[in-house]
Amino acid sequence: MATKTANNIPPRCFSVDNGKLIVITAGESGYVPVPCVTDPQTAADSLNESESVTKAQHDAMRVGSMFGWGVPGADPANQ
Repeated sequence: MATKTANNIPPRCFSVDNGKLIVITAGESGYVPVPCVTDPQTAADSLNESESVTKAQHDAMRVGSMFGWGVPGADPANQ
């Protein structure tokens, strides 16, 4: 299981944006695209499951990467 950071956020999670697999890193703005030859959503779900990332953590990390890590939505407890 991945080590958790502030607000019980994992160091990274995977998601899909515009049909492409992306990685979101805790504390950083934006995301990094990841080359993916399979179904991006299936890949993101599998990678998050392997790293024990919950849906609430995933959703909080999407908010944090877009709107800042100090907003209420960047805390999984608010998801």
